[in-house]
Amino acid sequence: MEKFKIDLFEKETGNLFPSFQELNKTDCNIFYHHFKEKMLVYDFHMSVFDNFQSNTIFIEKYNALDEKFNILDVFTELNLSSNIIYIDWDEFHTIDKFQTYDFSKYFSDIWYPYSDNIIIFPQDMNIIIMIRHDGAIYYFEK
Repeated sequence: MEKFKIDLFEKETGNLFPSFQELNKTDCNIFYHHFKEKMLVYDFHMSVFDNFQSNTIFIEKYNALDEKFNILDVFTELNLSSNIIYIDWDEFHTIDKFQTYDFSKYFSDIWYPYSDNIIIFPQDMNIIIMIRHDGAIYYFEK
């Protein structure tokens, strides 16, 4: 998680930022390996996000920029029921682990439109969701 997001949240709300854990490089590499296995098709000349977008399903029904958007609606529709989720920020180099409740409650303080492309997944990676910087949402289920 970028420090400026934490600082801004705490300054604006007067509360501590929700608890999360940044994964170490070894764990990030393990998730990256699993991601490549799940996706089956992986072009090493494309970014993780481009690969994901070209090999997954676009969800027209939701856009993260919509005023009434609730990430839990997407999780419910895709049957993602894990209490813990992981957020990949940059090609599996930085991954944060959140309680699903905290991530959903503070989604607008965590995901910044126009700059953040994120990949969201539970530990087993049975469902993988990408929210693009423009709010478009894609998913992969295996």
